[in-house]
Amino acid sequence: MLTHDQIWGMIDWLAARHGLSPSGLAKRAGLDPTTFNRSKRTGGDGRLRWPSTESLAKVLEATNTPLSEFGALAVAVDHKARAGFLRHPAGTGFTDDPDEAGEAGGMMDPVWAPHVVPVPPSAVGPFFRARDRLIVVRAARVEPGDRILARTADGETILREIVSATDTHLALRAPGGAKEDLVERSALSDMSRVLWASQ
Repeated sequence: MLTHDQIWGMIDWLAARHGLSPSGLAKRAGLDPTTFNRSKRTGGDGRLRWPSTESLAKVLEATNTPLSEFGALAVAVDHKARAGFLRHPAGTGFTDDPDEAGEAGGMMDPVWAPHVVPVPPSAVGPFFRARDRLIVVRAARVEPGDRILARTADGETILREIVSATDTHLALRAPGGAKEDLVERSALSDMSRVLWASQ
């Protein structure tokens, strides 16, 4: 079940992903510009207010976001926001709505926000299909069992599962595979952790 924070966090992230404030996103979706204002997310009596299903449907259409990705993205957004990676300090975000200006949180940082990416050609096989999509987020720390999307020193994009990890090396294997490769962390760049796959 999606929470109030996840739903609103997803709306904020979709806005930031398209270079918009929540008000700008509402306008693009053909809604009243104040529909997603932070002041409207909680009633005067403290009760939580939720966006309508009609508003959500219009936002998904306006941003070309498949419904199948919405729930997974909402979970990812909420997870990273709780870790403190998705929001700029107060006053540093951009907004075109005075109601939102200066509030703690601001807009989401695109560096740490989740991204939807295709499965790299090198990973297509019995485990992943070419039409699959991955939701990934840049990872400063990874653990055994995590799946990562990374770029090697020669420019190849790889999708691997972490078998073991030390401060300097990672033991990696292809999803569903048995062979392990020991790789220096310094040999990998733009490493992201896979949060969800559309299998």
